Amino acid sequence: ELTGPIKSQTNVLAPTVEYRLTERFSLGLSYAWTHIHYPGSAPTGSPNDQQNQRVQQLNENQQLGGATLWWKFAPKADVGLSAQYGSQVFGNDSSRNTQMEIIGLALRGELTSKLTSTLRIGVEHQEATNSAPSFTGLILGGGWIFQATERTQFTLTTDRAPQASVFENAQYYVST
Repeated sequence: ELTGPIKSQTNVLAPTVEYRLTERFSLGLSYAWTHIHYPGSAPTGSPNDQQNQRVQQLNENQQLGGATLWWKFAPKADVGLSAQYGSQVFGNDSSRNTQMEIIGLALRGELTSKLTSTLRIGVEHQEATNSAPSFTGLILGGGWIFQATERTQFTLTTDRAPQASVFENAQYYVST
């Protein structure tokens, strides 16, 4: 059972580039490197010591690269087909390492002059490098951005994807 807060440090580097091929088609390339670290603490005999040691097995480096072909079907809206490939490497537990492939569709556009949206849906497959169970399932995500004023912006982001788990009977769980 997890008790109390869990400290973590997450760094993300995610450059993207998009090149317009024609008036209606463009090609986007993306790369994301995510580094997640759960800092250790000196043992104090508290119930959180064991919990802190367990979550440290989730220290990871994830790399994901891919391409998206965008088609502008309306003046202010695009639909995209994407393919991504990547890996998760866990620093303290190499038995958790996985390779992943993602195929998806994305829809982005400007609904009004102040409201834009990007939504994506796809299938993700994660294959462990050892005998751990693989994951194949539906992933969803996206967001809405409302530009209230030039300097004020409200963002609502949603995500459904597999997450690493410390529980012995499950290598991952699906978060929504």
